[in-house]
Amino acid sequence: MGSFKLIKLIFLLAILRTNLGGKTFFEMLQKATKHSGFLREYESDIECIKDTLRLVTVVFRHGQRTPADTYPTDPHINDSMVPYGWGQLTNEGKLNQYNQGLYLRKRYGKLLGTVYSPDIFYLRSTEVDRTKMSAMLEAAALWRPEQNQIFKEDLPWQPVILHYEPKDKDNLLLTTPCPAYFQELDRVMKSAEIIKLQEENELMYQELRNFTGLNIRNPDDIWSLYGTLRAEPRDKTRTILAHLTIEERNIAFRVGPSDS
Repeated sequence: MGSFKLIKLIFLLAILRTNLGGKTFFEMLQKATKHSGFLREYESDIECIKDTLRLVTVVFRHGQRTPADTYPTDPHINDSMVPYGWGQLTNEGKLNQYNQGLYLRKRYGKLLGTVYSPDIFYLRSTEVDRTKMSAMLEAAALWRPEQNQIFKEDLPWQPVILHYEPKDKDNLLLTTPCPAYFQELDRVMKSAEIIKLQEENELMYQELRNFTGLNIRNPDDIWSLYGTLRAEPRDKTRTILAHLTIEERNIAFRVGPSDS
């Protein structure tokens, strides 16, 4: 489409916008072609504009897991977490990751095509079991083998390349090797607002220390504990959760960093 022609089209769409009520640019384009005979000459150009997606970057968290940490008074402290193990994906987490891969296939299938190639698909996770499994589950749904990529007739799966860095060198997905992060965290924790928040919640900290046997001192400690309680069988963790108000639970999630 020539630049003058495109400018003319956008100008016409701007005039029609109040009457068309399009929620997005492409919806506005589609409605314009339907409601204006004058714009029908631009239909092929509109299709070209719609098909300009060239790159998709998706960032997602691992699926539901068993607890990765415990605490001295934890009733599950000696639990082997069969059949998954500690800190591993549950069947619910596996299914959710796989279904998300199906969603990505449905949404971006036209862009990706059906034949897997490392030249068009790059997969990376942290160096943690559950994140590796989550990535591979999404890829399994996203890249079912086609034609000459099928290596076993009754197996609708193919391996894809998974990249990851050691934890102490992963400066993309983890905060561990990032000094700037910890400097900023220290600055925030020493701010008047957070010091006041800490003082207001000291009673809660003390109660949690009594219940868990942990040295609960800050929101990061609460985040770690709360993540453990959420991952454990819920019917056996309500005793501690009952002592956290909704506001206190929100504080734990709002302030604490995510685990890998």
